[in-house]
Amino acid sequence: MNSNDIQLTEQARKVLFEQNHPELKNIIVKLLSEHSFDEITLHEQVNWLFDSFQAVVNHGLNNAVVVKSLVEYHAQRLFSLPELNLSDACRLLEAIHGLNWVGAVSLFDMRGYNRAGVQPFYHYLKQTQSGSKINTSSHHQNQVENLNIVYMVHYADMNRGNALGPMMKDLIINHNQQSVFNITCFCVQWAEQRYIDELVDAGVRVRVIPQEISYKRLDELKHVLGEANPDVIISDVASPVATWLYSQRVARLQMYLDPGYPHWNIPELDWVLLPGKSFQSGFDIPRNRASSVRIAITDQVFPNIKDACIDISDDFEFSFGLFTRLVKVNSELLHILSELMETLPEAKLLIVGSGNSDLIANWLSESTFSARVTFINQMVELQCYKDRVKVFLDTFPFVGGLACREMMSYGIPVVSMLAGEWDELLKEQRDLTTLASSHNEYLQIACQLYSDHTYYEEARKKSSLLANKHNDPSIMIMDIENGIKQAIASLGLHELKQKLNE
Repeated sequence: MNSNDIQLTEQARKVLFEQNHPELKNIIVKLLSEHSFDEITLHEQVNWLFDSFQAVVNHGLNNAVVVKSLVEYHAQRLFSLPELNLSDACRLLEAIHGLNWVGAVSLFDMRGYNRAGVQPFYHYLKQTQSGSKINTSSHHQNQVENLNIVYMVHYADMNRGNALGPMMKDLIINHNQQSVFNITCFCVQWAEQRYIDELVDAGVRVRVIPQEISYKRLDELKHVLGEANPDVIISDVASPVATWLYSQRVARLQMYLDPGYPHWNIPELDWVLLPGKSFQSGFDIPRNRASSVRIAITDQVFPNIKDACIDISDDFEFSFGLFTRLVKVNSELLHILSELMETLPEAKLLIVGSGNSDLIANWLSESTFSARVTFINQMVELQCYKDRVKVFLDTFPFVGGLACREMMSYGIPVVSMLAGEWDELLKEQRDLTTLASSHNEYLQIACQLYSDHTYYEEARKKSSLLANKHNDPSIMIMDIENGIKQAIASLGLHELKQKLNE
């Protein structure tokens, strides 16, 4: 397919994005840069931009910063058009949200989402008055015994590649069991029946109105949410759905449980819960309206699924393991891995992860130790390797979450790097003796764990103890409820204070 022969038509778009063309990124850049792009129908422009975003994600297009910039440019232009419909506007914001990982090496590099996406989208909502407010004040005249808390879950599926879904399921089940407050879960984006069944079987009230990528059920979602009469609503993603709902004030207290994306700032966002970190200058969230939450979950999040194991020869032992989404792997980490493999000529490395494999493939092709490296370009169940991997290596600056904690629960030491945004979490939940503050120290710790039996055994014991220490979800629930109480007091929500049972 010659890029000069591609026209900006619906048929050409479908043909182009159904295949992984070797020049796909360059073709996208060329087409989105055409002067005639804004002459095609508005809906078709959105389709091209959204499909370009999905191509970057699904095909792992490398060096896609230009694609990201073009999508943001066109999206901001389209947000200013009153004829843009709501579902297309949501798809544009979703594209900007998904592309914000491109080129990011820290949390602060992702601030473009709020500036290039959320703010133009919010302005569009106010200009078009998409939706009407729910009258929350009249709802609260009907006194109820306890606070009604609604969790908005976007990834209600069992996919271990996205740790947010399992974490939210575990949190909601335990919050429902331990709290006097009324807890309801709304599955608002993606929903898998197994996930829903586990919530229901645990006694959680669940409402399922998934938007997926069409955003055709927004009015239905708002209607059902209104019937649930939430006092407090907590979203786990700074999404188009949450932005649209919050802009209409669907609860007296509207909160964001930030999973590592602290860049969402609209007037109707009242409070932000920050798991594993404190407010830092540079976060695009309401200053002085945030509180920290300690992360603590149970082992229920680690199911025993043997058929998910990848079959590797049983006599193959890996000295080091790196399990991650490949978007978190950067050149600095690969440089450390090169030094590690060259320093330890007997060591064997296992790299596992989904996403664009080009960086790993190029690194291996230029190495002298590729025969000692096994690369699996997909997600696997970590428990299949708990007796096969000696030392687990964490990524940085975007650190691992559930994967590191699970490996620690098996007594496998984790080498991590202090890199700024997540230092608070690392110092609280990881072994301080395996926490590095520099490239050289990371390498030194990994080598010592490999060769020093006494050091290794001590690290194994500490890893298991630390994992168990953070296995009590009541700690996280307490911090969330304290954040709710702090927000109610700070914002002067007297009608909610009466429901706190204090």
